[in-house]
Amino acid sequence: PGQGTQYVGMLNELACQFPEFLAVLANANQVYGGDENGPRLSDLIYPQPAFDTETEARQQQDLTATPVAPSAIGAVSAAALDVVKGFGIKADAIAGHSYGEIVGLLAAGKVKEADFHHLSKLRGSLMGQGEGDKGSMMAVRAEEGPVEDLIAEAKLDVVIANKNAPEQMVLSGGTDAIAHANTVFSEKGIQTKILPVAAAFHSEYVAHVREPFLGALQGMTLEDGDTTLYSNTTASPYPTDLDAIRPLVAEQLAKPVSFVAQIQQMYNDGIRTFLEIGPGSRMSGLIDAILGDQPHHTVAVDGSNGKRGGILDLARALAEIAVLGHPVQLGTWNANAPIDPEALKPKAKLM
Repeated sequence: PGQGTQYVGMLNELACQFPEFLAVLANANQVYGGDENGPRLSDLIYPQPAFDTETEARQQQDLTATPVAPSAIGAVSAAALDVVKGFGIKADAIAGHSYGEIVGLLAAGKVKEADFHHLSKLRGSLMGQGEGDKGSMMAVRAEEGPVEDLIAEAKLDVVIANKNAPEQMVLSGGTDAIAHANTVFSEKGIQTKILPVAAAFHSEYVAHVREPFLGALQGMTLEDGDTTLYSNTTASPYPTDLDAIRPLVAEQLAKPVSFVAQIQQMYNDGIRTFLEIGPGSRMSGLIDAILGDQPHHTVAVDGSNGKRGGILDLARALAEIAVLGHPVQLGTWNANAPIDPEALKPKAKLM
């Protein structure tokens, strides 16, 4: 998942239970910074408990800030990925949504963890730069064709930035332009929602990040990796030529996200089980909408969006993956817990 999925305390039970999760957070803290002049990244993800709505709102706003959200979502997603790997789960293919494609580079083995954290921080800091309006985004519950028609008819100064599902488009544009578009679509009876992001991603409002982001990538060593990674921009697997990867990643920041075509291509290439790793289960819902009645399964590590309990959500996800026939080392769960030998003996059958 990408920006907009963040919430205060995301996957906190996993942070309390798994040392490998904490290790990733510690690495992210070192890159993100934070000292007497500012909080650590982990302090923004897991702040002191709030006892009033005003404090809760402020904490969520702090986490949603453009310089913070990518690093926070990335650290939590990468940490959850290490937890899942600890149970022997190995992906056949990987995809990320918007910022999530940066996490995909790590998951596919194309960048090292330290470089990944630097890319996350850089993306956030670059998108937060500049004076004036940085734009906004709005989800629209309608098909692509009617959305394009209404944009043209009303002469709206917005673009389709994300094609998330057959009936969910996301528009990017200036703050005032998005507010106007919200009014226009609402008057037509079309459901809309202003998204909790701090800029008009995947549009020319963030085009200024291309060159500096490309420069950072050119200073990093990329690797072939061991897993196929699919691109938001092309909806196809990443090129095998490492030199072709850098401009693709840099361009992705300001290019539309073709998530519908991407997931359909993965399905056409044989993927049937989609495991969502990161905060929430929004991607699972989008994939279900995209694939419809086509045989498939979606499973989310954070299936209840933090409402049911992270350990329970993880247990359910691992069990479901195992039931679907994928290799899972369930014995890793509480592997060091003492077991009574008597409990393992067959019980007498009742007549």
